[in-house]
Amino acid sequence: MIIANMATYPPRRAAFLRAVAAVAPQVDQLNLVLNEYDAIPRELAGFGNVTAVIPDEDLKDVGKYLPDSSAAEHVFTMDDDILYPADYVATTLSRLAALRHKRVLAGYHGSLYRGWPRLAARLGIRPNRIAAHRRQFRFRDGLAAPVVVDQLGSGVSVMRGCDFPPFDFMKGSQGFVDVRLARWCHEHGILPVCLPRAAGWLSAESFDEALFYSVTQASPPHVAREIWEYAFRVRGRGRHPDRIDDPVQ
Repeated sequence: MIIANMATYPPRRAAFLRAVAAVAPQVDQLNLVLNEYDAIPRELAGFGNVTAVIPDEDLKDVGKYLPDSSAAEHVFTMDDDILYPADYVATTLSRLAALRHKRVLAGYHGSLYRGWPRLAARLGIRPNRIAAHRRQFRFRDGLAAPVVVDQLGSGVSVMRGCDFPPFDFMKGSQGFVDVRLARWCHEHGILPVCLPRAAGWLSAESFDEALFYSVTQASPPHVAREIWEYAFRVRGRGRHPDRIDDPVQ
């Protein structure tokens, strides 16, 4: 079974309905977590494979990890503002299957930490501003070949259900869910791989508010501490995954 998980909240209603319409036909089940909703929108009744839940508290982006998806073959985590093409799921699974490694978190928005924080770490210093120093492989841009990264964006990613992190691990990471997910992958030997794509294959709607800029990019000490758990330590980082010995199964 192919599952997709998405979280949203009322100001994004029009956008998430467009995302649902694009994604639902591509998967067996779409789990939708409705933060801050009082009732399930009536428009969802037209989708037979959408399961909507209203959580007891505002989980923000961590809502993508609330549904138990461990039994799925693959789990896509999606954002409510991405414009997913009609071939998104099938093409992504094809690219994932082409990799030698099986224990993979694959996606389209990757980060490689770099610069003076690495030098500082060698001197025993771990600066809090590490999040501001990285090379990004943005989902809108083209990428000719897959590359191992330190961290992937959870809005355009996929992994096996058996590798999917439990909610108890992810909870409390509102606004820095990508960091918590990267730590999970590092601790469990799951390789983060940014997948190839043509420029413009993925795009997004534009909104004023962004959790990334308010939390992750600001890099408060507790977020920086989690980044340092895996930054510069991912095996084969910056390389093509097929050039790493001993594929992770």
